[in-house]
Amino acid sequence: MNDLFVTIEYNNREFEGISEFKASLDKEYNYQIRSEFISAAAEGGEMWITIFVNSELKDFLIAAIAGGLLWDTIKAGGKKYILKPLFNALEELNTVNKPFGGLRIQKLKLQFDNCQIIIGGLNKNFTSILSSIFQNVAKMKPKFESDNSNQEVIKIELPIFHNPGIDKRGYSPYLLDSFNEDYTIQAYKQKWKLTFSTNYPVLIYDFKTDEYSDAYPNK
Repeated sequence: MNDLFVTIEYNNREFEGISEFKASLDKEYNYQIRSEFISAAAEGGEMWITIFVNSELKDFLIAAIAGGLLWDTIKAGGKKYILKPLFNALEELNTVNKPFGGLRIQKLKLQFDNCQIIIGGLNKNFTSILSSIFQNVAKMKPKFESDNSNQEVIKIELPIFHNPGIDKRGYSPYLLDSFNEDYTIQAYKQKWKLTFSTNYPVLIYDFKTDEYSDAYPNK
């Protein structure tokens, strides 16, 4: 029994292989998938995925890292999570849609009991990139919390880019890079947006400088 639940929304325009994709999910997952109306300006192949993990992030990380981050079977808190078949199915879907530019996963959200990990623009190399991301989450989340009055981090968004054109009060110029085209591990270790348990502050952490900045500088 796989205790994950997966929801998927997709742009059905110029999108091949959905029936086969659903059939592969049928074997492993409880899931909901539906097409969404997307404006004509969209390129096709867009997807938004949420993976619900009914465990706390720390328990999941301990189990995943102990298992070598193979994503086959992760046992945490009496639950069993199997992610690799989903990643394989997405890789195949990306290959089938190469003539149309491949997949464009705008947002991949992993929803844990106490934290969200939100990743933009991850369209391939799922296993290697997610392994690196989760190793960094395990290492950095305790640091983020100890550096900020021991507040719990409840949301991590990556990769983040700065749009200097957003200067309106109350709006963040630091945005999730949903159109990232750099699938190297390093691309996902630049800037992360951190939301803490009180929803304040929301900070940007820069890996290069080891410094924090306000995600909402226009106050």
